[in-house]
Amino acid sequence: MSKFLRLPILTAFACLISCNPKTDNGPQTLRITEADLINIPLEQVLSGSDYIPLVFTPESALAESAMFLNWTSGFYLMDQNKKKLVYQFDKEGRFVRTIGNTGKGPGEYTYLSDALITKNGLEILTVSPHTKVYKYDPDGRFIRTDRMLDRYSNSFAKNPENGNYYFYSGGYQHLIQQVDDKSLQPVDSFLFRNTKLVTPGVQTFSSTTMGSVLFYQTFDDRIFGLDRNTIQIRYRFDVGRWTPKYEELDQQGQMKIAKEGELWFIYKALENSKWLYLLISKQVNSDDTQSQFYSLLYEKKRTSFTVCRTVLNPDLCSIQLSDWMRTMCFTRRSNR
Repeated sequence: MSKFLRLPILTAFACLISCNPKTDNGPQTLRITEADLINIPLEQVLSGSDYIPLVFTPESALAESAMFLNWTSGFYLMDQNKKKLVYQFDKEGRFVRTIGNTGKGPGEYTYLSDALITKNGLEILTVSPHTKVYKYDPDGRFIRTDRMLDRYSNSFAKNPENGNYYFYSGGYQHLIQQVDDKSLQPVDSFLFRNTKLVTPGVQTFSSTTMGSVLFYQTFDDRIFGLDRNTIQIRYRFDVGRWTPKYEELDQQGQMKIAKEGELWFIYKALENSKWLYLLISKQVNSDDTQSQFYSLLYEKKRTSFTVCRTVLNPDLCSIQLSDWMRTMCFTRRSNR
């Protein structure tokens, strides 16, 4: 067995988190077409990547994909599928510790849903009938479990300005529940739920460098910006006939698209003052066992973007195994 697991991290992400904040005018429509595909050699793509080799230990033998969380002294990997645990590594890829454990005792969990890093350490959202967040300090010590909503949540984020939580929750009238970080009580909610569709269990939030949070979901062409008290559409993506329209869909239309058309959805979104990055998935029909993934990098100043196609699923965009990467790219101007 190989001594190292190599995890290339695209340098585009370093740019996405390093630029100074600037007010964005939005919304912007990004129209995606494959009319002008240009082949780019794999070597050229990988030459702009940084590699972190995981020193092989039993803890680094993870599932084929894992959620990546960057940390000042290293990073965390959340293995939701195989071991159902969270592991901490240093900057050199050496295993440091396991965060919590599986079980039902203090600091133990059964299934993982989402995780995020805060100034106080690591917070983990678990799969349960209620919304529960497990909190650990930077050294991996368990602090406490906070129960915040009576119904489950699939994904969560924290407002960078006031620390309040956003939960993408099931069973409520609105898609997003805002919870005060001190009282742990709901204070607001956003976006009416389409009750004709089923809420999928996917990650739907990401933080920006402009003091806001992005929200996106399956069967929706919209990307929302959430700040302290408001929500607005910041971007839309357009793929023609099969562009998903969340507010107009019902289960019959959902099944028709999945069987006869092209099923598109946003898998991941990252943003700073100059760039927007999207990882978009396309499945041709319900019998297709392999989705196509498109990495879109949008430069706001020039209103232009580049789209790279990844043949195999790279899972979360910050981690891609190098021998999976096969890309084709094109650049074009976007339209408002």
